[in-house]
Amino acid sequence: EMIRNSGTEPTIIHYLETPPTRDELVKLIADMGISVRALLRKNVEPYEELGLAEDKFTDDRLIDFM
Repeated sequence: EMIRNSGTEPTIIHYLETPPTRDELVKLIADMGISVRALLRKNVEPYEELGLAEDKFTDDRLIDFM
């Protein structure tokens, strides 16, 4: 609603049905000005199972997981 109130019509992307490409992910992360880790969903099993909270994975590797 906030986006529409600003005069912009958002484009809704159902990312589970149509996942972004690696290049799209890299661009989205850069455009949002956030870290790769900030994009991770931390409350799901794969996050814990893969040990993604640990610093052993580079940003490139994390994007590969996505």
